Amino acid sequence: MSRRSWLVDPWAFARSGESRRGELVLRDLPRLAGTVREGGPFLVEVRGAAGADDRLYLHLAIEGAASMDCQRCLEAVTHELRLGAVFLLWPLGKDLPDDELAEDGFDALPVGQELDLAELAEDEILLGLPLAPRHEVCSMPAAEDVGGSASPFDVLKQLKRPQ
Repeated sequence: MSRRSWLVDPWAFARSGESRRGELVLRDLPRLAGTVREGGPFLVEVRGAAGADDRLYLHLAIEGAASMDCQRCLEAVTHELRLGAVFLLWPLGKDLPDDELAEDGFDALPVGQELDLAELAEDEILLGLPLAPRHEVCSMPAAEDVGGSASPFDVLKQLKRPQ
């Protein structure tokens, strides 16, 4: 699916109950490409819907995997992603009432007349990745394997004078 096909009028998209489904690869997601070793393809599905309250919503689902550097051993660690989000479309520049801010069932998404669904998916993928990725158990090499001495303080023992 071309990057251009991810550009939509969010209001018409949600009002008509349209949906988009496709794969996004790293070359389509420049911010993510600068964060991960490798990843994708990411299967993305976006559905528009009108709620019972006459509000317009976007439902987003993402599946995929990204490989990042483990913060302990610096080897690759793969993070599986299964993300879902619901967005309430809100006019750009209009204040959101406080009672809407407290709602946990959706996130408010301020939008104009054009929305890049691929960029929205990239935002959610970035938010779904761990801040400090790491393996559950890392196999760090022992000091002897690296070729280091047993202890850097062994030299100090030789300098110690008997009293």
